[in-house]
Amino acid sequence: MAGRARTQLGPLEGELLLKAANVLYEKCMELGLSCRDPPLATSRFLYSLGFTQYRIRKLWSALSKQFNYHIIIYKYRNSVFKLALTYERGPASHLYLGGLYLPIDDIDASQHSRMGIVRSPKAHKVYAYIEGEISEHISININIIRILVLLGRSGAQSLIDSMLHEVKGVLWGRGRNLENILLDLIKYKNIEILEVLLPKVPRSKDELYKLSPALRRILHR
Repeated sequence: MAGRARTQLGPLEGELLLKAANVLYEKCMELGLSCRDPPLATSRFLYSLGFTQYRIRKLWSALSKQFNYHIIIYKYRNSVFKLALTYERGPASHLYLGGLYLPIDDIDASQHSRMGIVRSPKAHKVYAYIEGEISEHISININIIRILVLLGRSGAQSLIDSMLHEVKGVLWGRGRNLENILLDLIKYKNIEILEVLLPKVPRSKDELYKLSPALRRILHR
């Protein structure tokens, strides 16, 4: 019960993270960055996006009380996949792009050092992952931005744009088309990969609702 009483992320905090994800994804695509494991957000990044110090501090306060914030997005028998946010304090690297401080991982920092790297020794930062437990012996952990970039480069850019737009609507109780967009993504080119990872791949709205506790909750099913 003590864990449930801790501060939860609300729509305002979600809006910050969604904006950060959208800009980071767009810049990864535009600049040809690998984006294998960048922070989703840092203080410098959020300031450069125009958010106020008050809102940024509120986000770090909420995350620092939990350190690991997760939502179950898929559950079938012994397989569980979560959207996980992990808060840290530590070194961070940014590409400085005309007023924008873009957080990047160490590999991109070393490969693009001529573009102007700014390092912060002790930054507030949050990472976003899909964490999956496929069986007792098999688990995966993939950065969300990396997933978006791989999907975008496979030709699903319009679907990614639609999904990010729809998630923003869901945050404020307006989005009602998220399940259709998710099904379109599932049916896209990566279905073979999903069949390797998931014991059951959803192929209809009803199956998607049954397998995704998060989707049932946010759409009040």
